[in-house]
Amino acid sequence: MRNQGRAEYKAKQGDIVWLDLDPQVGSEISGRRPALIVSNNQYNKNTAGRAMVCPITNTNRGWMMHIDLVGTRTTGTVMCDQAKVLDIKQRKAEFIESIPRVLLGDIVAMVSATLEMGEQQREFAVTVETDDSGKIKAYVPELLNCEVVSDDVATALTAIQALIGERLKSHANNGEQIYNPKHVAVVMVEA
Repeated sequence: MRNQGRAEYKAKQGDIVWLDLDPQVGSEISGRRPALIVSNNQYNKNTAGRAMVCPITNTNRGWMMHIDLVGTRTTGTVMCDQAKVLDIKQRKAEFIESIPRVLLGDIVAMVSATLEMGEQQREFAVTVETDDSGKIKAYVPELLNCEVVSDDVATALTAIQALIGERLKSHANNGEQIYNPKHVAVVMVEA
């Protein structure tokens, strides 16, 4: 008896569903278990029954990429590090419940973090000035304590680029405040 008279489930972001995750390979999680649909509704609608899901486990190892379910009947931890696209129709998805929007935002952000480019490049506006003694000062107004002084422009720009990289790494590792609270906007003025 196909679907036993029930309508076929349509994937919706934020839904927890029962899924058959077998066959599994290596350290992938297996078995019939709950999983959270993290792909957005447009993707779900246009991919013929596929959706990106994160499996849910009741084994909490305290890993950074795992987020505990809160405010749901379903218990466990969402394994953001095991997000995968599956054919949920073939894996016999059955709706369980939807999670709170705030929790969904945290989980989608964690999954998205795994997709960011490893070597992020950002542009910074560097101000270059010559002081009264003829020295070149290069600084980034939006960053605190990000200034170098040199005898020539090329050396100053090379040094400021290295300093920006060091400051961003230090900020990422230590939570150091590097942004200048006084630099709040860029404005256009007609002359």
